[in-house]
Amino acid sequence: MKYAPEILGLMRPYPGREYRMAQIVRDVSRGRTMSQRERNAVREGVRRVLDHLIDSGHVAKIKDGETSAFYVWRGNLPHGVVESCHANCQNIGRDLTP
Repeated sequence: MKYAPEILGLMRPYPGREYRMAQIVRDVSRGRTMSQRERNAVREGVRRVLDHLIDSGHVAKIKDGETSAFYVWRGNLPHGVVESCHANCQNIGRDLTP
């Protein structure tokens, strides 16, 4: 998950804000000039991270037509994730229960 820290840093502070794929790719690549091949590689990496975040319930995908979509950080973890994370994680310095 090469781009996970960048995506989490972008989306997590703003739950409910809608992001297009192009906005996320631009942020992850830090605005540097890239060839089409490099941009497609970044887009594919971002898509993989977003797919995992969607599967885990952290991000929602909102379709806005056949080709465009928005990605939204949901804000709250799905029910049951907090308890299992807290029970299994040894690297926490705070209580995760709501």
